Amino acid sequence: MITLPLAIAQTVIWASIFYIFPALLPTWERETDWTKTELTGAFTLSLLVAALTSPLAGRLIDRGLGRELMLGGTLLSIACLLILSQVQTLLQFYAVWLVMGLGMSASLYEPCFANLIRHLTDKAKPTITRITLLAGLAGTVAFPTAHWLTSIMGWQQAVMAFAAGVALTTLPLTAIGLTRLQRQYPVSKPAKTDLKSSPPFTLVFWFLAIAFLIISFVHGMIITHLLPLLAERSVPVASAILIASCIGPMQVFGRLVMVATERHVSTQVTNMACFLGMAIGVSALTVAGANLLLIGLFVVIHGSAYGVISIVRPVLTREVLGSKNFGEISGRIGGLSIFGTAIAPFAGSLIWQFAGYSAMLVLSIILLLVGVGLLQLAIWRGRSMTPPEQERL
Repeated sequence: MITLPLAIAQTVIWASIFYIFPALLPTWERETDWTKTELTGAFTLSLLVAALTSPLAGRLIDRGLGRELMLGGTLLSIACLLILSQVQTLLQFYAVWLVMGLGMSASLYEPCFANLIRHLTDKAKPTITRITLLAGLAGTVAFPTAHWLTSIMGWQQAVMAFAAGVALTTLPLTAIGLTRLQRQYPVSKPAKTDLKSSPPFTLVFWFLAIAFLIISFVHGMIITHLLPLLAERSVPVASAILIASCIGPMQVFGRLVMVATERHVSTQVTNMACFLGMAIGVSALTVAGANLLLIGLFVVIHGSAYGVISIVRPVLTREVLGSKNFGEISGRIGGLSIFGTAIAPFAGSLIWQFAGYSAMLVLSIILLLVGVGLLQLAIWRGRSMTPPEQERL
């Protein structure tokens, strides 16, 4: 069995090294002398490092080193969490999150899915879908768990508990899942990818990459600032935590809807629907105020749409750009998506500081509509390319 070990592993590590930041952001702001902007700057730095190193991670996967890459990234992430629990200064906080970025680029969805596509090729989508059905609950695990652990033992011990969770689950289960993947679906020989060479950038690549960067940027801003945004609207803390925790189940719901309809709806149409759905969801949040019904509508639509993107992005990338050097191409697009997520927390803080959260939400809607246009251009251009042109990418 390949799917279940990787699904559990991804759930735990996403909760522990990604969602733990927005889950603990209010606690860090309250219990330290560091401002929201200073804190989110560390997360931005971490994600920038992940974005910059994702193409290299993709090349290592193309060379047949995917299992070693992901296990090394997991070990590094465990070490960073343990050190994070002991930091005393803002400089130390930044240093830990900088190194954590290396762990992210080697252990989260992008390397996991690139490994699956390398071994399963066009049969990878069902496995990716099943993994994300469970891993979509990572936020649901992170927010209430972090809140509960922090309330009974403090945030330092809570971070150590998350580190223990990664060591006891993600590390062994990743080893099991990828070992079985390599044995059951062997690749004839590792791709001979020169680490110093890269396939060229093209216009269709940039259309696709910027569109996915936008959707990651918007989601990153909103998910990182969701708790402070709701607090500013006088939504009770318990309700705000419940709302944030429901984003994960809605991602799973969206994936279930996709599974039920994928025979009738193309990957390209699904991608377009995700962008438009997120725009509608953010519009509901923009006008919601403290109205829990409208906030709930945002959670359902936004969460469902974003949940599907993680599945259809690598599939659409392969459809539009071809399969040659897929690990690196996927790493590049994934890296730019991570870059969008990286700059989102800090950008959100700056927008909030100078114009407020309403301006942040309006900007998000505009950007998503721009993303729709870029995605359509990428699809049209991809259709006009011949297979040889795709393979040269």
